[in-house]
Amino acid sequence: MLWLTPSDVFIDDAELTGVDAISVDRKADELIIEHAETGPQVIFADVVRQTVHVRIRRRVPATSDVDVLPGDEVVLRFRSAPSNSDARGRDVRIRMVISALLTERATRQASTQTIQAIAIASTPTTDPVEISG
Repeated sequence: MLWLTPSDVFIDDAELTGVDAISVDRKADELIIEHAETGPQVIFADVVRQTVHVRIRRRVPATSDVDVLPGDEVVLRFRSAPSNSDARGRDVRIRMVISALLTERATRQASTQTIQAIAIASTPTTDPVEISG
């Protein structure tokens, strides 16, 4: 999932400024794959375990507005809509653990910061990405 220019982005109670993209990637950690004995193709596949990776990309602020470190458990909240009119907007909530803070220096444009995290589910069978609205 990819949200471009989300609005009202918060980590816990602190507002994140300059966010231009939030992405959620799902990766299989454990797979079951079966092949037929009569051919080379896969006839069954199942994802037993998966990890949900979250990335927040934003322009580096002049002063630090959010103090998070790898290992911190936080809640990311934001609103996303297909246009700036906020019509058909959705609220997204993700509980997550920060895994990295990366800063990239750019020469001709604003430097960027990427916050990487692993989403945490409230129960073993629920999706850790909650979308409502």
